[in-house]
Amino acid sequence: SWIDVEPDIATIASGQTQEVTVSINPPEDFPDQTIILGLRAVGDDVAEGSVKIREGVVGLIFATIGTDGKASGTLADFTVAKRDFIDPSATFYTTLTNTGNITLKPTGTISIVNSLGKTVDVLELNPDGKRINPGQIRTFSTTWQSSLSVGVYSASLQLDSSSAIDGNDSEVLYLFPWWFIIVIPSLLILVLILSRLVWRKKA
Repeated sequence: SWIDVEPDIATIASGQTQEVTVSINPPEDFPDQTIILGLRAVGDDVAEGSVKIREGVVGLIFATIGTDGKASGTLADFTVAKRDFIDPSATFYTTLTNTGNITLKPTGTISIVNSLGKTVDVLELNPDGKRINPGQIRTFSTTWQSSLSVGVYSASLQLDSSSAIDGNDSEVLYLFPWWFIIVIPSLLILVLILSRLVWRKKA
C-alpha cells in the first residue's frame, strides 16, 4: 500500500490526545489530483442492555498530489429566498461547481447596497471553510438579517480570485417590514386629520 498510517492502532484514554502520521507515496503514474482520506477511530463496545454500541469519529484528510492539478470552477446559480417583502431577513443561495481535479475552498463576499448606492452590510461567503470536491456541485447559504432596513436593495456576489471560480452575480431585494406598513399609513391618516381640523378652523 502507498498510504501508511503510524500508529495504525493506538489506545487513547479519555481526555488524552494521540498524534497520527499519514504518509502518502503514490506511484509515478498516479495522475495529479486531490484525494480524500478517511481516518476512523473507534472505541470499545459498550453494552447497554442486550445491545452493544460502538462509538467512533471520522476525520477527513485532503491531499493534493502532484503539481499539475487544475483548480477551476464555475458559478452555477445565485438566488435569494424571502418568504415575503415584509420579512426583514433574506437567505442567499450560491451554487458552485468544481470543474477541476483538485479540491476547492471557495471564499467571497455578498455586499448589500441600498437605493442611494451606499453599502449597508457585507456578508462572508462560506465562513466555515467548506470544500467542493472535483466534479461536485455544492450550494452555500448566507443569511442577512436587518429589522430596520426599508426600500429596494441590491445584493452583489463577489468571488475571491483565490477561489479559482469564475463568475459574479447580483439580486434585488424589496424590504418593507411590518412596522413600515403600519407607521406610514398611520402618519398619513394623522396628517389628513390635522389638515381637516386646520381647514375647519379657518372656515
